[in-house]
Amino acid sequence: MFALMAVAGCATAPARVPRLSPSFYGVWTNVDPHNYNWWEIGPERVVNYGIALDRGSCGGYGARVIASDALDIPFGNSSAVRLSIVDGELIFSSPSGRARHMRAAPQSICRMANGTYFTGAPYADRTD
Repeated sequence: MFALMAVAGCATAPARVPRLSPSFYGVWTNVDPHNYNWWEIGPERVVNYGIALDRGSCGGYGARVIASDALDIPFGNSSAVRLSIVDGELIFSSPSGRARHMRAAPQSICRMANGTYFTGAPYADRTD
């Protein structure tokens, strides 16, 4: 009986969830200011924020970590992308192209050039 329980316990052990390298953690914004695109990357979640231009609102979409340097992005033009840091920029690479991002403050997410925020911005009320 004990052997059966031990085997059953092994079979139900949770699978190891991959984590991104800590070098990718932080908030990043697209280097092209016309692309309203931010990434918030941490040990527990990866969220891409963008603007629905037809509605003028900010929305966040989760991506799944598949390796220490890779994400599965179930939205937009990508699917699996590789991440790298080149000259201080976060590079997203996929067969369809590359996107460059630079570090940014959390308060920059969904903020317009005039300092106001799109509806739904996650840090609009924070000043730190």
